[in-house]
Order: sequence, then structure tokens, then C-alpha cells
Amino acid sequence: MNTAVFTLLVASASELAVFPVVKTEAGDISADAVHAHVEAIATRRAGIEVVSRSQFLTTPRETIRALGDCAIEAACLARVARAFTARYLVVVIANTTVDPPLVGTLLIDVDEQKLVHRSLGDGELPPLRRVDKQVDDALDAAGFERLARLTVRAEPEDADIQVTTAARRDADGTFWVAPGDVTLDVRREGFEPEQRTLVAAPGGDQSVEIQLSRDASVLTSPWLWIGVGVAVAAGVGAAVFVSRQDPAECACVGPADCPPGC
Repeated sequence: MNTAVFTLLVASASELAVFPVVKTEAGDISADAVHAHVEAIATRRAGIEVVSRSQFLTTPRETIRALGDCAIEAACLARVARAFTARYLVVVIANTTVDPPLVGTLLIDVDEQKLVHRSLGDGELPPLRRVDKQVDDALDAAGFERLARLTVRAEPEDADIQVTTAARRDADGTFWVAPGDVTLDVRREGFEPEQRTLVAAPGGDQSVEIQLSRDASVLTSPWLWIGVGVAVAAGVGAAVFVSRQDPAECACVGPADCPPGC
């Protein structure tokens, strides 16, 4: 498993609460699915963290009911959202009982008590794809930078990987980095270190493979050659000793065991 050292872009992330309002008959969309899609979109952003679905559902029922009563009135949503510790509230409305299905998204800044972004209407994309696009647009409007995904494979596999400007690292070793120049520093004891500079595009996806070479200083070490010299000398001595034996007259395994003349 690769290990890594990296710097955080932000000291702490802003929390985003997700309030899905879903009406469907076909069962092709659900509140859980909407939340999962918003969470996946947010992972590609710097400085934001989505409140878990289970944590959101522990909100008092009267608060959830009040949010529902607000419908799409931004001022009302902003007032009710004060009950949350989250900095932002995204309301996703999906109604697949109408033709075409309706999908809308509102992003509320809870601290500022204002509407940041609104996207309402139908479209040709499937409902969950529209959720993705609308949430992406909302987070753009809020100023959350799109990160680039960087996958680094190193040989040997246990090499240490240092990535500058990394916002975070997933359990599978994927780095999420800020757009711009990114420097990779790969090291392993006994191997030559390697550095590589990449240019990461916002929302981009790159894979890099780095194979380290054996450290040349090991091959030039005097201690290595002293050891090799001793081994070679021992081999030569054994060869000379054997060559002086006459197989017809001598049968010995060492100088002390050889008869005279051997």
C-alpha cells in the first residue's frame, strides 16, 4: 500500500446539508439516491463536506416539516435552516409523476440567510443526471473549486508518495488535488527518488505510473566491492588448491589431510 504525505488546502470544510423532496410512482429515484449523488458531486470540491443522511434524519421532525412547508421560498428556507449547524443547505426537488419529470435545486447560505443559486425546470437528461448538473452549477456559484483526481501507481508498491496541493487522499490511494501545477515526489530506501510535475485541470482525471530505479550509489559503495573481493578471492584460492591436486595420487579435502607430494 502506498503511503503519502500531503498538505491540506483548507483548515476546515464547510458543511452542506441535503434536503431531498422526492415524489415518484415508478421508484426510479429516491431521497437516499439524491443524497448519494450530491455527496459524490461534493467529493470533487475543495472545502466542503456533506452532512451524512443519518445525521440529517436526526433533525427534529418539526424542523423537517417546516422545511417542507417552505416549498421553494428561499427566505423561508434560510430562516428554518438556522436549526442546522451546516453552513449551506441544498434543497433538491424531484417529481417524476409529471411528464417530463421535474427536477429543481436551490442552494441556501445559512449564515448569510440568502439564496446562492436556483435551478428549476425539466430537461432531456434523466432525473439523477439533472441533479448532478444542477448541484455542480450550484457549487460553482458558491465558489467551491473543482478538484482534479490523480491516481498514482508506484513500483515498488510500498514507495512513499508525496503530493503537493492535495486536498485529501481516499482509502484507495486516489489524490484529489487543486488545479494547477502538482509536484509528485516518490521515494523508497535503496532506490533513486523521482520527482514529476503535472498540470491538473479543474475536474480532470489523470493516472501516473512511476517505476523507481535502484540507487546507483549502492553499486559504487566500497563496502560492497570489499565484500565482493573477499568472495572472489576465496573462490580463486579454492580453485588454485584444487588445481594443484593430482587426481591419480591425491585424495584429500584439505591441506592437513593431503599425503606428501600432493
